[in-house]
Amino acid sequence: MFLFSLFAFLFSFLLLMNLTVGTAGRPSRLRDILFGISQPAFSRLRPIEGTEGEFFIPFNKGLNAPQKEAIAFALSANDLALIHGPPG
Repeated sequence: MFLFSLFAFLFSFLLLMNLTVGTAGRPSRLRDILFGISQPAFSRLRPIEGTEGEFFIPFNKGLNAPQKEAIAFALSANDLALIHGPPG
């Protein structure tokens, strides 16, 4: 049990060190976005052919318009997207 906790601590510590000293690459890009230094990038979604302007085909056909917009927002994110709201 102690070795697992020590391993988890060391892994987390090394990961945090990499994020704080990194100046290039994906980890530093995500760090800058999360701390508000850089803005996240988004791609323009193209509608699926044969649909009425849909950007994706949801598994749940009961989604309302704001839920569909949230999913399209997440799909267009190049870096990351945060969706905040009640479940459902």
